Amino acid sequence: VPGPAFQFSNSNAKGTGYLSVMSFRATSAMPENTTLVFELPAATHSTSAVSMGLMVTVCPTDADRAAKASSCVSANITAAVSRGVSLGNGLGVIKLTMTLPIGTSVDYDQVVDLFNIGATSSGFLHRSTSGPFGLYRLYAFVGVSALDNSTGIEPEYCYAGNLHPYVLQENVAYPLSNKLVISHKQVGAVSSLFFTGFTLAIPLVPDALVRVYFPPDFDLENITLTGPGFVIDQGSVFSAPAAAPILTPPATMDTVDRPAVQIRVTTGTSLSFTLNKIRNPYYALGYPPDLYSAPPLLIRTVAVSGSAMESIIYPVVIVPVTLDDFTLRQIDRSAASVVAVEFTFALSQIFTVASELHIRLPAGVLADS
Repeated sequence: VPGPAFQFSNSNAKGTGYLSVMSFRATSAMPENTTLVFELPAATHSTSAVSMGLMVTVCPTDADRAAKASSCVSANITAAVSRGVSLGNGLGVIKLTMTLPIGTSVDYDQVVDLFNIGATSSGFLHRSTSGPFGLYRLYAFVGVSALDNSTGIEPEYCYAGNLHPYVLQENVAYPLSNKLVISHKQVGAVSSLFFTGFTLAIPLVPDALVRVYFPPDFDLENITLTGPGFVIDQGSVFSAPAAAPILTPPATMDTVDRPAVQIRVTTGTSLSFTLNKIRNPYYALGYPPDLYSAPPLLIRTVAVSGSAMESIIYPVVIVPVTLDDFTLRQIDRSAASVVAVEFTFALSQIFTVASELHIRLPAGVLADS
């Protein structure tokens, strides 16, 4: 059986979904009462269902199928769910066994569409880690005689003329601000990152990892962790900070290495810890919002096997500090006068020779050349 092509309604790790469609083209005629057996890898999916409803549709030609013509024949059937080993490789599988209804036969080269397998039941629970789906197989039997069978199929999709394997995707969350807080948002400040009981879709287990990726130019050289259930092992800071502070943002943020720290789980199941002694960049990020928009803070949980489970995305805003002890001196305040204005201020950040000072004059004031 060439194919089959199929798609799940949900493709997130530890997500629950059903087979929204499965299609195959018959390589030989299939009489009514032909039995179809579809094998799903038990290492990828589980289900508590003992049966699953679905709809089978057969169209006379591909053109009728594309047009959803009235000549297409549809019927609701039930697939029995069982567990066993694959007829192809001996690995554990979930088997869906279904029979073409009376009055429905399939000619050579016709396409059979099976819709919404498991949509009205508990469906399939995917494993908790991201990565390839695994191998699937479809068999056709008349009585006990095998009619057609497929080789092991890894689901793929086509993009830009190339085939790519479908993968279970890690969950992505955007936390509320009270669950993830940066203590100080000023340029160059030493800040802390607080995780306050953020509940994960996929709970952590001992020896799992939490990787925190910061925007460019955060300094993690002195980073520490407080909170039970998590530790930073020696050598777990991915990229060392620059030898000297970088005072201007890079032209292209996505080409710059991101400092990151790897945290090992000992007993924690949710994110409840604090990262301390983080040095903010020496320039503003996301302030104003349309200027120097940095990559977000990315927290990724990783299973013991090394597969990603969940990602948390949090936008970072670093604001400029204000000038200290600022004074303005202007002796002549007469209208339409040409005057000198004197500014004095103290800097709280490094101000190099190449830096610029921008002064914005009030409306109606002209700067003499």
